[in-house]
Amino acid sequence: MSESEALEKVLEMLHARILLVQGQNAASLRSEEESARKRAAAALKNQEAEKAAVERRAEEGRWISDEVQAPRSDVILARRESALSAIVLRYPGLVDNPSVYGEFADRAWRATFQRNHALSESEALEKVLEMLHARILLVQGQNAASLRAEEESARKRAAAALEKVKSDRIAAKLRADEESQAITDEQRWLNLPLERLKAQKEDAEWRAGAAKRKVAAAKREAARKVKVEADQQAYAEWCRKNKPKQLHITDWDKAERNAEMWMRFMGFVDARQTGAGADGGIDVVATGAAAQVKREGYDIGRPALQGFKGAAWEYEVHLFFSSSGYTKQAVDFANSVKMELYVVGPYGEVTGGNQAALDRLERVTEPVWATP
Repeated sequence: MSESEALEKVLEMLHARILLVQGQNAASLRSEEESARKRAAAALKNQEAEKAAVERRAEEGRWISDEVQAPRSDVILARRESALSAIVLRYPGLVDNPSVYGEFADRAWRATFQRNHALSESEALEKVLEMLHARILLVQGQNAASLRAEEESARKRAAAALEKVKSDRIAAKLRADEESQAITDEQRWLNLPLERLKAQKEDAEWRAGAAKRKVAAAKREAARKVKVEADQQAYAEWCRKNKPKQLHITDWDKAERNAEMWMRFMGFVDARQTGAGADGGIDVVATGAAAQVKREGYDIGRPALQGFKGAAWEYEVHLFFSSSGYTKQAVDFANSVKMELYVVGPYGEVTGGNQAALDRLERVTEPVWATP
């Protein structure tokens, strides 16, 4: 940068500084001028207020002096009445009787000046105004309390009247209920002989009907016994004719044929042999039932029953016929899976090997005409 350019930069900075200082000085000067004007205006206002206060005190002093020196003067009386009227009129909605409160204000006015003759007119008016306001509030409070007492008394009288009406209604209802009950009792006493006769008639009819029912029941019982005896005879005859005949079992085919006949006798009317071949341990089948037949020289054990159960899993009833007995483990397994175990004699007679088989033999299917 050249010397001339540096001087120009310095001059610009100096000029900006001068303008900033001048602006601050101007603002400070304006603020001081405004403050001086406000102080002068306040002093002038205070002087005027003091002057007005002096004039007002002088006027009040003259008014009080005139009243003290000449209390009977018509001017003073008019001025005082005007002041009192102004006091009373400040409560247009609170004063019910302006004349009464006017007298109270007049007494307060006199009492105020008797206690302190140095009071100004405005101060005296304020004192009287306070006393009058307190008096009005007191009277209003008394009136409000009296009004509340009258309202409470009216509510109590209304409540008492309502209670009396309720009690009268209850008493009237009780009297009506008593009269109705008396009429009902009288009617009951009048109808008692008729009801007694009606009851005696119904009792006689019931007794006659009971005798008839007893005879009818005896007849039905006799007929039932006759029918039961006839059914027993018919069932015995049916068993004699349909019970499988003795069959000397000498081979597997006769053993399976004997099991087929006994299953039909037990109610599985479509029982049939499966025939020779791979039958999976099932020798006789019927609708919902399957049977296996064994001819062994030893007691049948649990494994044989388990194998038959697994082969005939799709059938609901499982019957096992053996020419020998069963081990205890086999019987316990059969009872647990509800399998029926039968023992076959040498001539085809069948007996129960567990409780399920015994129950089946006791309830062998009867003919349709037999009594259940």
